[in-house]
Amino acid sequence: MLDLPEYIIRDEVCEDFRTKTYRGWSKKRHAPVLIKVPKHETVSLSDISSLVYEYEVARDLEIEGIVRAVELVEASSTLAVVLEDTGALPLGRYTKGKAVHIHDFFDLALRLAEILGRLHRKGLVHRNLCPETIFVHPESGKVSITGFAMEVQTENLKLVIESVNPAYMAPEQTGLTAYGVDHRTDLYSLGIVFYQLLTGRLPLEATSPAGWIWVLTTQEPSA
Repeated sequence: MLDLPEYIIRDEVCEDFRTKTYRGWSKKRHAPVLIKVPKHETVSLSDISSLVYEYEVARDLEIEGIVRAVELVEASSTLAVVLEDTGALPLGRYTKGKAVHIHDFFDLALRLAEILGRLHRKGLVHRNLCPETIFVHPESGKVSITGFAMEVQTENLKLVIESVNPAYMAPEQTGLTAYGVDHRTDLYSLGIVFYQLLTGRLPLEATSPAGWIWVLTTQEPSA
């Protein structure tokens, strides 16, 4: 269990390839929070760098729909990012992994597109849009985004794949195409999210880092 004296840890909200996110309570602020920590017991420098990057980006952003980071704290020999909690659910839990009604889809799609538009107008790229970084409030339907990923400059393709959710990453994030990462990278990931919301499945499938590299750079999504 996490050793965070200033916080009460309540339950796990979601996890991705690199992190786990818990719902908790701040004793100091008397407010609910989300607490994100590295997923694995053996924490790498890359894990720590990713958390620091997310905190530094999200702490000062005054953009509607972006979850604000409030603190970066030491936790059981690692670091944790503390985020504001509005009671929203990760998209995957909100939809239960199933296709949504077309009216619900358009509502979610419009809200997500508006948030991304505001983010891109600030010159920022998210790089990690997926069901673990998109949150939806179960009552109001309000959408928010967290989980900013830093750009990985490395020839280690396994590390590149593990820095984000590969099922939603754009081909240029592999470093094996002629294109660089920019705001269009987020639009590709958003398209994958939209596809899954409408069909209940992913357009591409793989089971390993090498498999994801292969399908992202050689395969066309199924209709």
